[in-house]
Amino acid sequence: DEGTEAGSLSFESPLFGIDASAPTVACKELPQLAGGHFSFEVQLTDEGCADPVSVQAFLRAEGGEFWNNVPPSRVSTESSEGVFTVKLDLQENAEKKFDLYLAATDSLGNVAAAPGVGSESIGMFQLDNSAPLVAIGDPAADWVAGLPATLQIQIDPSDCEGPLVLEGRAPQENKEWTELATVDDLAFAEDGVHFNVPRGWTELEVRVSASDAMGNVGHGILSPRRLKSAVRLDTMARGGVFQAFDKQEISWTLQEAALEAPENLLMKLEYRVGDSGAWELLREEAATSTQASYEWVLPDASDDDFALRVSLYRGADLIGEDISGSFRIEGFAKTEDGVLKESLIVMDSAVEKEKAWRDRYQELSLSGAPVEASAQEELAGLAQAAISDYDKAVSLDSKNSEATFRLSMLLNDVDPEANSDKILSLLEKTLAEDPANMSAQMNLGAVLIQRNELDRAQGVIEKALAQEDTGQARFNLALTFLFKGDAGAARLEFERALAKGGDVPEGLAWFYIAWAHVEEGNIDTARDLYARKKNVIPEEFQSIIEEKLK
Repeated sequence: DEGTEAGSLSFESPLFGIDASAPTVACKELPQLAGGHFSFEVQLTDEGCADPVSVQAFLRAEGGEFWNNVPPSRVSTESSEGVFTVKLDLQENAEKKFDLYLAATDSLGNVAAAPGVGSESIGMFQLDNSAPLVAIGDPAADWVAGLPATLQIQIDPSDCEGPLVLEGRAPQENKEWTELATVDDLAFAEDGVHFNVPRGWTELEVRVSASDAMGNVGHGILSPRRLKSAVRLDTMARGGVFQAFDKQEISWTLQEAALEAPENLLMKLEYRVGDSGAWELLREEAATSTQASYEWVLPDASDDDFALRVSLYRGADLIGEDISGSFRIEGFAKTEDGVLKESLIVMDSAVEKEKAWRDRYQELSLSGAPVEASAQEELAGLAQAAISDYDKAVSLDSKNSEATFRLSMLLNDVDPEANSDKILSLLEKTLAEDPANMSAQMNLGAVLIQRNELDRAQGVIEKALAQEDTGQARFNLALTFLFKGDAGAARLEFERALAKGGDVPEGLAWFYIAWAHVEEGNIDTARDLYARKKNVIPEEFQSIIEEKLK
């Protein structure tokens, strides 16, 4: 341009300011008491053109010389309409009196210097970060999903302020904490905190929280508790296989707690075909008692599985439900052996349920601890489920001798005295269909001996011996002779049983041989035998023979 010298360049820039100073901090009134989460307002002033954005916090214990930096992760700053709020997380600090120093930073990155030994604080406070004590009492009653419950809470009212918050979660399902109840006035918590147990849950863990005047939060936690279902399906709960057009007595149980407020309680029994089929109503009635049932004539066979559902409502609100395992409904068909396939399928189900009972029985026996009433009830339920299926298999086809025999053995293991008549009948039916069943013959002989039907027992055992000469058969035959008063014949058979071996109980055999010698008048022989065989004779039988040898 004209008027400028060649080789020179000039321009005009916008005006700008230089800000090299950090903001200053002032606090009109620092609280004298602080909790683990400490917040207060400050004034941040920047004489330059930048805006204050954050602060660093430093603490010095009363009487100390040096300042300690509060980690940045435990310091935050919020601003609203020119007012700055500083929040400090001091939960991990010791409870002391502290001097506080703040160093501010502006938007240009200017940072105030850290405090020195002689730096003045913006104020002093006493730290109280101890959470109030919150304790939960052990519930006096079981909790039922979908129903009200009460929890006893222990707190120190002088160290707590409302609200008191009760939360729950289902740990098995990885659910988050859910608020179940809030008590604003702690006086109302003296008689317990009332809440509704979430429906559909099987387990509940509870947490109760309360705060003190400093905002410190105390927690009490109750470990996860199993929840009872408001309604339980007792029949066909484990599934199985059933005969088309057969009658089934469907029974269910309601928790007594559900009937404490019986208004508008409604029970529904439904079934469906297939996993995605619609639920079809079988029964709908007012819920008035803990036990109820309905006789269902099963529908025709289907290729799809069936399921049952029993539900409890209060008005239109579902309280709880129980859905059975899947089950099949089939028509009649026979195997090559002439046994209905349906009967064999039900028997297979019974075998599985019997195994579940035996496994649980063994588990409880090995523990060595007293069996609680709930465990005894569980065992009885497992046994009855297997017995019911065996009964079903036999009722479907009396030619299913395996089911008949298995049922006799199960009943003998569960309660031989109470089931004596039924066991006898089942063994007789087994042998009517399968005369060569040696195990059934031996069991029948043993049952007849227990019932003191000794002539029948002798006949059954001699028939078994004609089929196969075994030590166990000889042992049982010897028992019949002994109890009939023929000690000589009994002794010979016991000796033959020992010679045969096998499953013969050796100690008992020697016990009975000594007994037979006594009965025959051979006291010296009996004493000599007992002296030689005492170590193999069971202890509980030794006193018996010793009494006879006096």
